[in-house]
Amino acid sequence: MEGYLLSHLSGLYRYGVHNKWHEVNMSLEDEEKFTDIASHGDTLVVLSRSFVYTSLPPYTQIQSSNPWRDNWRS
Repeated sequence: MEGYLLSHLSGLYRYGVHNKWHEVNMSLEDEEKFTDIASHGDTLVVLSRSFVYTSLPPYTQIQSSNPWRDNWRS
């Protein structure tokens, strides 16, 4: 992966320009917290209490899904 990525409970950060950490702009729900971050091959996976976030190189766009809502059957 290019650069370094860091997850904090309430944000995702990228290490880069001017050797500083920069927050990745993500629209999180109120009080949404991250629970885990991992990589699988070239895919970045970030978990929160309600969503799964994924990104592919160059990791400039992050897509979210809600597996509970997406897989809900009545």
